[in-house]
Amino acid sequence: MPRKPRTAKARSRSPTTGSQSKRPRLQAPAGRDQVNVNNGDAQQSRLQNIASDAKEEIRSHKWAGIVASASKQPYDSQVQQYKEWKRAGSKHDDYCCICLRSERERHMQCHTCKIVFHPECLSRGSYSIRNSTFYCSMCINRCWDSSPPDTPPASFEPTSAQTHDPPSHTTTDNSNAALIPHLQYPTPSLNLQREGLRTQSATGVYGPRGTDRNTSHDIAHPGPAVQTATESPQRTHQRTLDHTVSSDVFSSLYRLYREIASVASLRAENEELRAQKTNYAETIRMNKIFRDTLLAGMQNSQMMDTRFLGTAKNINDTFADLEAELGVSEGQTASAKEPK
Repeated sequence: MPRKPRTAKARSRSPTTGSQSKRPRLQAPAGRDQVNVNNGDAQQSRLQNIASDAKEEIRSHKWAGIVASASKQPYDSQVQQYKEWKRAGSKHDDYCCICLRSERERHMQCHTCKIVFHPECLSRGSYSIRNSTFYCSMCINRCWDSSPPDTPPASFEPTSAQTHDPPSHTTTDNSNAALIPHLQYPTPSLNLQREGLRTQSATGVYGPRGTDRNTSHDIAHPGPAVQTATESPQRTHQRTLDHTVSSDVFSSLYRLYREIASVASLRAENEELRAQKTNYAETIRMNKIFRDTLLAGMQNSQMMDTRFLGTAKNINDTFADLEAELGVSEGQTASAKEPK
């Protein structure tokens, strides 16, 4: 019998064998992409720093121009403008002094002038925050953050009688009189008792009461009022002085004290000016000596020019005489050569 030809069996490839037989794809190295990303971030941050520095320089330049224009005004006119600004209600500008844009909800207002900023328009050295209050550098240099022009010096601080209006005292006296019936009738010690009550309300110390507040009986212990009666004349004199002296007098005294305090700096400036005057006088003296030397040289040169002109004239005359003699000698020579 003839043999049947053998059929080759197809080898089945398992998923594992097939996946292992495939070659892995080539992948780009991850480090190169990371380096490119880092370089891009560094370049972007460098550009941002350059842009922020340029903006900071522009803001500083604009603020320096504002300060320079304000410093040209005398101090008295600045104080007068401040008083008018306070009298008008302390209204600030509607725009930022740097970018000149409005957006009032984002304004940062100076406490002692009408200048306002945006937070992003602030530059280094253009502002300061003292006691949670915003001030510009111009007001800081004027010392208006600690002592504005409308406040008196430390030795002339107004008392509570000056800081409150007179009607408030009347209201307090009436309320105290409603609580204490014997204050409703005029007595010789009415002013002294009022001073005692003001002292009690200011210090918070009250004497013991004999009856309840709602009753209409007198107080049985008027000790504190009698005790303050000895101190009332001095306090009354001080309150009268505070009421009679106006704030303009206090501001004038404050400026006077400031000028007295600046005597030392003025003396140092005077000495510096004297030294400069001495140097200038020495320079002027040296310039005079140099000028005299130049004038003497010019005179000598003029004399030399005169001498040179005389010498040149003599030489010209000599040449003319020589030419005349030469002509005579030539004529004699020609006549001698002629045949007889």
